[in-house]
Amino acid sequence: MHRFERAADLGPGAPIRSVRDTAWYSACQSAPELAEKVARQLEVQRGALHQDLEWWRLAQERLDELHAGRRDLAADLGDLSYEQKRLALTALGVR
Repeated sequence: MHRFERAADLGPGAPIRSVRDTAWYSACQSAPELAEKVARQLEVQRGALHQDLEWWRLAQERLDELHAGRRDLAADLGDLSYEQKRLALTALGVR
């Protein structure tokens, strides 16, 4: 429990009874500035998170495109004969 007992004790003209009271009063005075600073920091972090989310969404779209292309290629390779597959592997440098 803090030493201030009434709302009048918190005003600018209230007597300061100890170093602790001085620090507490200073903290109360700077609370709005601190809250605004924290709000600005949170807004910056929020913007960074939105950028990360957008990057992730674009990466997911690209991965979906690559998976679709891989499926198409696999389907096309399924129609090749054994000799055609060996020729394709040789052309790609696969051993």
